[in-house]
Amino acid sequence: MSTSAKSPILQFLLSKENLPAVLDVIHYADEIRDEVARRFWEQIEIALKKHQPAGFKDNACWKPDWCRTDEGLFFDLEVRFGFSGDQAQGLTYEFETHTNYFGFGLAWLSETKNFKDLCQRKSVSDLRAALKKRLPGDIDPEPNRKWLWFEYWERDPYTDPGSWFAQDFNEKYYEDIAQKFWGFVEPMHPLVAAANEALRRD
Repeated sequence: MSTSAKSPILQFLLSKENLPAVLDVIHYADEIRDEVARRFWEQIEIALKKHQPAGFKDNACWKPDWCRTDEGLFFDLEVRFGFSGDQAQGLTYEFETHTNYFGFGLAWLSETKNFKDLCQRKSVSDLRAALKKRLPGDIDPEPNRKWLWFEYWERDPYTDPGSWFAQDFNEKYYEDIAQKFWGFVEPMHPLVAAANEALRRD
């Protein structure tokens, strides 16, 4: 296909005067992607801290991460409350994005094939019972090796993560995420903390 038959944007990028700069940008593509993702999670973290309920005293540890697997590129922000450094298993609050979804849930501290046995612990079973009483949403119905519970907030949010993270999300967008987060965490955290204490002792 000739260049003239391609899109106007491609013609512009491949023009003699623009091509050197385009090639420089391509060289930094991974760094650009990482930076726009970092800024996105940083804004969520700021909003979560800003809207933390006054009565919620547990200190949080924030851990943004991204990885590439056979299923694609995953980005997430993990929020931990009250974990000891040597704890092998437990539940963390976690946001995750992928080309297929953006959402939030309770993730195992370490991925496990033993999740069905862990779900039989009384404290984990009590937590699952409380989760099932929540208002219906777009929920992953059963636990798996990574998640105890997951709620989808957006389906198919992007084809290119860099373009999505680089959007000019307004302050209200991040505030809405913070309100969803604390609206879940505040009533559920006593049960999550009890489950984590039981899992820590195992």
